Amino acid sequence: MRNRIAFVILVLSTLSLSQNAFATNKCAELLSSMANRSSSVADPLQGKIHEQQSYIESLLKKYTQKLGPYSDPFATAWSPEQGDLIFRRLSVRQKNGKWVNSPLAIINHNLKKSYTGTQSYNEKLVQWIIDDAAYWLNQSSVERADLQSNLLALKYTTEYLRRYRVPETVVDRDGKRHEAKKEEQKKQDKDQAEQDQPPEYPELPKEYKPFTKDTQNQGGGKQKQHRVAEVNFKTPFFAQRYFTDIVRGSSLPFQEAALPQTLSQPSRYQSTGRELTVRTFGKRKVDLFLPPGFKPLQPSDPRALISRSETGGYALELRDNLTEVHIPLTEDANISMMSHLKEVYTRPVGFKTEEWPSGVQTDIIRRYSSQDAKTQPLQVAQAIADHIATEYLYSVGPRSETDPVQA
Repeated sequence: MRNRIAFVILVLSTLSLSQNAFATNKCAELLSSMANRSSSVADPLQGKIHEQQSYIESLLKKYTQKLGPYSDPFATAWSPEQGDLIFRRLSVRQKNGKWVNSPLAIINHNLKKSYTGTQSYNEKLVQWIIDDAAYWLNQSSVERADLQSNLLALKYTTEYLRRYRVPETVVDRDGKRHEAKKEEQKKQDKDQAEQDQPPEYPELPKEYKPFTKDTQNQGGGKQKQHRVAEVNFKTPFFAQRYFTDIVRGSSLPFQEAALPQTLSQPSRYQSTGRELTVRTFGKRKVDLFLPPGFKPLQPSDPRALISRSETGGYALELRDNLTEVHIPLTEDANISMMSHLKEVYTRPVGFKTEEWPSGVQTDIIRRYSSQDAKTQPLQVAQAIADHIATEYLYSVGPRSETDPVQA
């Protein structure tokens, strides 16, 4: 069930792709060989990526401090039209009396190419963006819009670097390492699982590689089941992470991404008739599991506070140990999404249409056009959610596939 949001983004992105956008076998083999390297320290490329990422993080702090309340250029945009105008301005800058593409426009273009697996890591491009941002940071005469553009370009470059970063430890979607185990170890794990363990609130990884476990013998043990979240109405599933970035061929294909604007925080408490009950089992701060199509309001209990993260998710923080927290929910419908935000959600993912299972092609691909995905995104997303809830099946045995579609 945890792959479902990523699955929705995958299909929406495929609908918006041209037929030529797909990962080549050569690139997949290259990235696969990179993933097998022992550590980033021994790999010069990974060392360089780490070095550039550290410098970018330093520049991000300095730009945020310099811009202060103007760090988010879209904070004053109250309509998609205003947001479009602002994004178009950030995408250009003046040079020798002419308007040329800004670093933001250039890295955005390369982000789209890296999603489809048709581009290798461009170290010179990243270094140019870093040097350019460092130069303008120290200039006294520079337009605010150009500083805002550089700040956003640095954030996009962070996402670009993650396409090529190889982690030292690869985790599965539960946040755990997966290794081949001997039969004796498997028996010990099973015996341990059958004992009643203290409940723990799950925290899913923000990026992961698909891995299908052996679940054939699960569910029949003696361990007591604990519910961390439940609602007083019917929902097909819950979601905690929003895997906006689906990078085929990467060592971590599913990734969360920081959205290029300040997101609105939950409104104050109001009784809505729809309620989410959360049990944190002793944790003071957790990421919420939410039913699709709903967003939380603040709880009535002042000891609990909900905040929204830069990736679009919601976090619950407790000032005291509470057994349960009751959170009112409201429908998150009729979303007016600005073009720069919609562009993040519909970037290419590198799949050919014919690669999707026949059921997906019948219910989604052939039913909706690429234009429908642009003009009716919520309707298409709902159709995908319905397909997942009724037709999406999970393997009970272990599988070796790690490609997002095959897995």
